[in-house]
Amino acid sequence: MFWKTGVVKRQNIYPTYDLKKKHTQTQSTYKTIWSKARAACQKLGGDLAVPTNNKENVAIWNIAKQKSLSHPWIGLVRHKDTKFYTVQGIKVSYTNWSPGEPNNHKTENCVHLLINTNGHWNDHGCPWNYNFICQQSSIKRK
Repeated sequence: MFWKTGVVKRQNIYPTYDLKKKHTQTQSTYKTIWSKARAACQKLGGDLAVPTNNKENVAIWNIAKQKSLSHPWIGLVRHKDTKFYTVQGIKVSYTNWSPGEPNNHKTENCVHLLINTNGHWNDHGCPWNYNFICQQSSIKRK
């Protein structure tokens, strides 16, 4: 599985990290709304990243912080039952919510990583522009 942050534009994707030779991250200055971020990840052959444990969350947070990414979107979304699920439709098991979150302030149905709070998560309105982090099984090179 590989991690990518950023955009579909090839010139703006830069590999930066390998976690146990399973994950690679890239970054970009591109920001977009959650749904377009997800579409961009899918265009790369993956989806928005879903941290499944603290080690993965910290790795993603460290890259985002080092590259000055603005609170990147991750692959969690609130469903109609008001619970959060992964982009694969699985109920979230690992969480790292910031204190007081999720608070559903004004229908905050998407999740992003807070850079200034040790990688805690925040539920946020989906139509805001942020960087994003993708994951995929392999990197496609052209």
